[in-house]
Amino acid sequence: MLLFSHNHPAQIAALSIVLAGIAAGGVTTLSSVWWIAIGFVLPILLPLKLSFCFRARRFLF
Repeated sequence: MLLFSHNHPAQIAALSIVLAGIAAGGVTTLSSVWWIAIGFVLPILLPLKLSFCFRARRFLF
């Protein structure tokens, strides 16, 4: 949560793409054991999801 700056939408987009790529690579590697894949992906994507949920009104036009 500390990596997301509220003032720079381009930084949020770039960091989101990097985190999604790391999660996607982990899922493909760890797909044989589903609970390990979930344990790897949740700590990566949960802060991203929470950041988007708390900032949902800022992105509306």
